[in-house]
Amino acid sequence: MKIKYDRPLHFIVPGSLESLTGGTLYDKQIIDGIRRRGIYVEVHEVPGTFPSPRAEDKAAFARAFWYIPDGSLVVIDGLMLAGAAEVIRPEKERLHFTGLIHHPHSEEPEFNAAEQARLRQAEQAAFRLMDQLIVTSPFTRLLLQFWQLEDLPVTTVLPGTNTQRLARGSRSQSVHLLCVANVLYRKGYSVLVDALARLKAYDWHFTAAGSLTMEPQTVERLRTQIKKQGLSHRIHLTGAVSPAKLRGIYRQSDLFVFPSLYEGYGMALAEAISAGLPVVSTTGGAIPFTTRGAAVLVPPGDVEALAEALRLVLDQPEYRRRLAHLSQKVRPQLPTWQQSTNAFIEAVYGTV
Repeated sequence: MKIKYDRPLHFIVPGSLESLTGGTLYDKQIIDGIRRRGIYVEVHEVPGTFPSPRAEDKAAFARAFWYIPDGSLVVIDGLMLAGAAEVIRPEKERLHFTGLIHHPHSEEPEFNAAEQARLRQAEQAAFRLMDQLIVTSPFTRLLLQFWQLEDLPVTTVLPGTNTQRLARGSRSQSVHLLCVANVLYRKGYSVLVDALARLKAYDWHFTAAGSLTMEPQTVERLRTQIKKQGLSHRIHLTGAVSPAKLRGIYRQSDLFVFPSLYEGYGMALAEAISAGLPVVSTTGGAIPFTTRGAAVLVPPGDVEALAEALRLVLDQPEYRRRLAHLSQKVRPQLPTWQQSTNAFIEAVYGTV
């Protein structure tokens, strides 16, 4: 049966589509790609404290549906689904829903067991109102098999990767380490700082490229930790960085370190592999799926294991070169954004 693409598509996203998070970057790339295919897309930006919305956030979410005609195809970013089932339920009969799940937020490590259970129940209720789900990694698809979602169709659409020029390195005696991630608890920066504190005898500098405004308390604690460990002169927190500047930072780095406690995919890892950088990361969430064997991986949150992995890589330049070669071998396997967009369109329109 030939799929028709004549129905407009509505995306409902949390906050501004210009914010620099992995989920928002995915949404924006897919939306731009769909528009390039000539399909009409309308974006509805809903402010709020998702995934834990307040009453006024739910009201704003409900108002977004006022502007969506009956029979429309609607993609809802998964960050908005937890705690919002009662907003979606009245619209179920007149709209066709796709839930875009970057990762279940109930899996994030900062929540205690009771909070995780509450969030999971809320997410499950909202997921069951969807006509289908799109997830961004095989790991998340596997995870959802245990969520009792009955026969709900689930399709994996990996993020695309912007092809990077191969890194030339810092060309200095000091090894330049890079992490690209907003400074959030989940990204594991505090674990990395403690690991680096054990490696003061080595000649290295570390750049953390990512927003410093999303979790101010986490940033303040990290700055205090860096100062206490005597590493202020060796660690640079850049704040949010433009894509153009970020490409240059990748190119001038020697080693990519990604200490995240949990990832639904890890787009920065794919970018680092595309740049041919050696990678040290963790086994948190989907990271082993994303790195495809082209990284040294340690358990998330394990300071000693991370320090030992970094010591090995800092000690042995030849080992770094072998890791870089692995990245270069995996690089051609990473999907482009055009491929990801095509897969997304087929998933959304193929179930109508």
